[in-house]
Amino acid sequence: MNRLVRPIAFLLASLLTLVVTLLRTPDAQAFYWGPAQFPGASTTYLIDGSYSWSSSSVQDAVADWNYSAYFGFGYTGGGNNHIQGADLGCDFGLAGMSPADNGGTRNGFTIQVNNGCGTPWYDGTGQPPSNYYDVRSVMRHELGHAIGLCHNNDQFELMNTFLQPGVSYGISAEDVTGVNWAYQPGYVGPGPSPGCP
Repeated sequence: MNRLVRPIAFLLASLLTLVVTLLRTPDAQAFYWGPAQFPGASTTYLIDGSYSWSSSSVQDAVADWNYSAYFGFGYTGGGNNHIQGADLGCDFGLAGMSPADNGGTRNGFTIQVNNGCGTPWYDGTGQPPSNYYDVRSVMRHELGHAIGLCHNNDQFELMNTFLQPGVSYGISAEDVTGVNWAYQPGYVGPGPSPGCP
């Protein structure tokens, strides 16, 4: 009996590894890019009074982008880029980024984090509890849109359409590649996949 159990266990473990690998395989191209971008590799932002979470959640997400990719956010007392809380209704989702574009140039953005519907938010550092959404991950995601990134199809990545509760998402190599492709002078590397999923 033991002679049969060991090969079957090995086969099942191998099959499980293959399935997990296939699920984790990212898109064929590294990233998806939206229709507009800032004219330079930096912009400023303002946290409006309606944002009810700690400002460190925004500052941490901004710092992650500033240190990861060829783009910089700076805090200002005014300007065209606003981060705010809003009751967006239960059908809207966690947050949204509304661009202010003129053709292919991004002139500003408004990020609204949904403070309606009783969404369980985690505003701490580290891994959020299993049924809470990580506000820092949501800020990283929306700032990625503000820079110009679209959603991707990888459920384990920051720019996926649906962020899951209980998960802290970081900026991926694909996200950095996308930002560097758009903003870094002399960039050499892969370009975007066509369209936005």
